[in-house]
Amino acid sequence: MNLSLLSIDSLAVIVIGEGASDYLSGPKLVELFNSFGSNDDYWMLSRTQGFPSRLDYTKDKITEINGTEFLTKLIESLVDDRRSSNPDFRAELINKIIKHDGYKLEKTEQGVYKLIGNDLTKTAKIKPVFESIEQEIIDHINSANYLVWVAVAWITSRKIARALYNQYKKGINIRIIVNDDDLTCQSGIAFENTNIEYFRISPNNLDFKNIMHHKFCVIDLKKVITGSFNWTNKASFNNENISIIEHREQAEAYAREFLKLIENEFKNI
Repeated sequence: MNLSLLSIDSLAVIVIGEGASDYLSGPKLVELFNSFGSNDDYWMLSRTQGFPSRLDYTKDKITEINGTEFLTKLIESLVDDRRSSNPDFRAELINKIIKHDGYKLEKTEQGVYKLIGNDLTKTAKIKPVFESIEQEIIDHINSANYLVWVAVAWITSRKIARALYNQYKKGINIRIIVNDDDLTCQSGIAFENTNIEYFRISPNNLDFKNIMHHKFCVIDLKKVITGSFNWTNKASFNNENISIIEHREQAEAYAREFLKLIENEFKNI
């Protein structure tokens, strides 16, 4: 199941239940998405980087599972009468959104809502990883045949940097986006000393510099690595996770976001 960005934005509003009896707090949203493949800790996120708005968090999480069976299960759970106070009304709202992507919630004879749509069998292959994450990332970088596009806040791991540079020397298209901050300046790998396409960006507003806090890597436009793991030496000693998502439409969605980050950076020049 794959939703457009507009549908994701609209669906997120329903998920958080703003102003409704099905309202979900930040901790409850984390609990919800953890039941569909995520592995977040609300209190850890709040302490280390500040929990984003409930709506932004929900949009990001739906985007992560877009194109996977987890999204199908999430939507069906939203109209489960064990979770929703008014599943029929919610199903009507959701159908107004997902009809534009070719899907519909239909009620079975047992009174249970199920999603229908032509491509629901074309789900992504997802592999969650909780141990030896750095080596897992390196192995997938080494498996690339055409391109590796990386958007992570920081890269200080020399092992990962070496894998990227070795692939670059083989002619693989390597493009890297990192956050432009003190950590990158002081400890980041100096990719600017190579010919690899390397962008240090930080979204700006009128008052302060925000953090480019994405953590994803697109490989050959058919595979995505994403999760909590920063590509740093310190991250290997934390409780972290990544997911390996093998799904072309999902990979293309992340690739579009990668290109948008670069485009927006040039707009700020």
